[in-house]
Amino acid sequence: MSSTAPSHPTHPIAHFLRILRDLAITVTRQPPSRTLSEHLLETLIWHLEYFICRLVRAATAPGRAMKPRPNPATTTTRRRVADRPPGPMMRCTAWLVHLAPIYLPELVTEIEAARTELEILLSDGTVQTLATETPKIGRILRPLCRMFGIEPPACLRLPPPIRKPRPPKPPKPRQPRDYGFTLIGCWDALGLPATPTPKKTR
Repeated sequence: MSSTAPSHPTHPIAHFLRILRDLAITVTRQPPSRTLSEHLLETLIWHLEYFICRLVRAATAPGRAMKPRPNPATTTTRRRVADRPPGPMMRCTAWLVHLAPIYLPELVTEIEAARTELEILLSDGTVQTLATETPKIGRILRPLCRMFGIEPPACLRLPPPIRKPRPPKPPKPRQPRDYGFTLIGCWDALGLPATPTPKKTR
């Protein structure tokens, strides 16, 4: 598959960029309202910009391997302007479609339209082939599906984690049973004989 610029209309990533950019423009142009949550708006804008930046990098350098993140405690290099600082990545499933009707009612129509377009785009065979051949694309599209509450196609589903069997726990030593309160030592106060009366034998 030949690498094409993200602005080319035939490239699959160009359609993702168009959908996310249109939604980002609508969100940023939204007039201030009492019903809008500023914190949720900032979180939504951050996520849209995050996915747009990653998709652009994946399209412009499809064969470039992902570099490990540098440790800020050991590195002294200055951060580039193009690099985004770490942000509040949401891990909840379908958090946008669940919170938008409550806190962003003015954007429900645009969010649902973007979600529908993403579902149609993810069902395309070209996109699924690209996600299968390029694991980097799958790492971008999986959290995008989780954000909009979209069921990911089979090419994006990860295998279930293999759980290691736990070693058997050693049996706990049996504790002597506590019978609680007894009448031992209280025979005189109760007027009872100190020793039980032997049974009469016939």
